This record gives sequence, C-alpha cells and structure tokens, in this order.
Amino acid sequence: MITVTNATIDDFALFKLHPNNIKEIEITSGLDPDVILAAAFELSTEKFKVTVDGKVQCLFGIINSSIWFLFDESVNSLPLSFFKVCRQVIKQLAVKYGNITGLVYSGNPFAIKWAKFMGFALSGPTEQGNNGGLFYGISYRGDY
Repeated sequence: MITVTNATIDDFALFKLHPNNIKEIEITSGLDPDVILAAAFELSTEKFKVTVDGKVQCLFGIINSSIWFLFDESVNSLPLSFFKVCRQVIKQLAVKYGNITGLVYSGNPFAIKWAKFMGFALSGPTEQGNNGGLFYGISYRGDY
C-alpha cells in the first residue's frame, strides 16, 4: 500500500538518506545532511512523506514555489503505483503554487527519472552550489 501524508519532525529525524542525496547535499552546501533535513522541515510550507508498505521511501516539500525531494537509502526500485501517487500530489501542488521549480543532481538517476515521470521539464545541466556540481533545473507549470 502506498500513501502520501503530511510529514512530521519525527519522520525527518528518522529518515535515512540515499547515498546520492547525501552526495547532492555535500556538493550544494557542504553542510551535514541532518542540518539540511532540519532546515527543510522548518522552511517548507508543506512537507510530505510517501510510504510503501509502511516504510517511508520519500520526503518532499515546497519552499515558496520550489520543490525538494529526498529518497530513502534503500530506494532502488519502486512499484509504478508509487510514481502515480506522487504525480497526483505534484499536480495538486502545481494548481496551488503555479510554476514549481527545483534542481535535480545529475548524478542521481533515480531522482531524474522521478522528476521526469512527475511531469517536470528538465533544463541544463548547469553548475550549482559551493562545489560546482552539475544540476538539472526542473519546472512544472500548474496550467498543464
């Protein structure tokens, strides 16, 4: 069973990041991933967890109209229904926020696939962050 619900601070505290997300955080900010998770929780106007059979597989949220998403350390493949459920939430957020934008690390193939399946248009990649990592810009318009 797949569910999307509001995430709590406990969900963030217990979440184990995928190695690609850890690398992404290191490249963009140089900060400890736990610091970034805490900041994401505090700054996000909306934050969600996606559970698959009771296990949190993804956290994502909105800061202004910018989306962020992080995957669990064990994520390598998920059922198609995971993507379909997430896509419905993204569509609802796009209606609410209009053009949603963000960045996806070029070294994270799972995140790139997720963004494409969600309906985001990708541009780039361009250098971003403190260490010049390559990131794709993503954009999703609410009027699609």
